[in-house]
Amino acid sequence: MQFFWDEYLNDESKEGDHPYVSPLFYPRLSKFPPTFIMPAGMDPLRDEGIVMAKQLSEAGIQTELVVDSGFPHWWFMFPLPSANKGIQRWADAIKSAFQ
Repeated sequence: MQFFWDEYLNDESKEGDHPYVSPLFYPRLSKFPPTFIMPAGMDPLRDEGIVMAKQLSEAGIQTELVVDSGFPHWWFMFPLPSANKGIQRWADAIKSAFQ
């Protein structure tokens, strides 16, 4: 993950806590819309997704968290039935946001 931080930021000490780096740093989480978070079980960002869901929920935001075990970060790129189920849940969440 350090490689990605180094690629994304010019100066981690000055930019590392900016909301553009992570929405966890946004000071008004209560302004977020209803949120669906689906980190993969083997994703290096899984724990951050879980923390984000918890903080949004605590801020009163309707939040759904689904941790799809067994896949890395780009889980939807795997042509497997379980990945297809995850993609369907993802699509259903997007559809419901517009109803």
